[in-house]
Order: sequence, then C-alpha cells, then structure tokens
Amino acid sequence: MLAASVFVVAASLGYYFFNKGPVNVKNASGKKVEATELYQAFVSNSIAAQQNFNGKVLEVKGSVEAVTTNQENEKLVLLKTNESGAYINCTVEEKELTHLAKGDVVSVKGICKGIGEAEPDLGIKADLYLTRAYIKR
Repeated sequence: MLAASVFVVAASLGYYFFNKGPVNVKNASGKKVEATELYQAFVSNSIAAQQNFNGKVLEVKGSVEAVTTNQENEKLVLLKTNESGAYINCTVEEKELTHLAKGDVVSVKGICKGIGEAEPDLGIKADLYLTRAYIKR
C-alpha cells in the first residue's frame, strides 16, 4: 500500500514537471544582482556560483557596453564587468533596442547559463551568459 502511494505521488510529480513548460522569464521574479558582483562570483568560485546562479532567473543591473546582433541574428546587450574585455552577454527577446545606448544603466532579466571559455593565448576573457532576456523598464 505504501509503495503504491509513493509510486503514484512520484509519477504525478514527474508528469507535472515534464509538462510544466518553460519559465515565463518576463513575468518571473528574479534574484537581483549587480553585473560586476555576478561576474566576480564566477571568477572567484565557479562551483559555488554555478550552484547559486546557473539555470535561475536573474535581474542583472549594469552599464551597457554595446548593443549588437549575434550570428543567429539575435539581439545582444553586453553589460560591463570589473574585468576589461569580459561582459555579461545577454541574448534579448526584444527585436528593437534603439532606446539603449553605451553607458546606459539598465536591469536585464534572464536565465543565467554560466560562464564561457576564455582564450588566454589570444587575450580573450570569458563572458557570462544570460538568455531569453528582457530589459526591465
């Protein structure tokens, strides 16, 4: 009897989480963090930062370095960090970002995907990635 109850509860939870669908980033509440603090957390203790931030909705506040488009024609907003040449790389869901300019201080809400690979031999620092992001107004 107990085993059957446990099985039914486990199956129900599995079904719920399988069919739940993706998080609505725009309406989700996100953990607020400064761009420089977030990047520093990954540089100083990558394992702890991955546990605290990866896969979670974050609201990152920082200064815009650039607004550009990637190879997949997605809009990107790069937020400055405390490391020259390293950014919080935000793939933004919005198609028009003409209201943003270099130096603007903004909050970007998105899902943290962790830090990328650096290329020290080429002088390229690792970016931290935020996906499915929205500019918070």
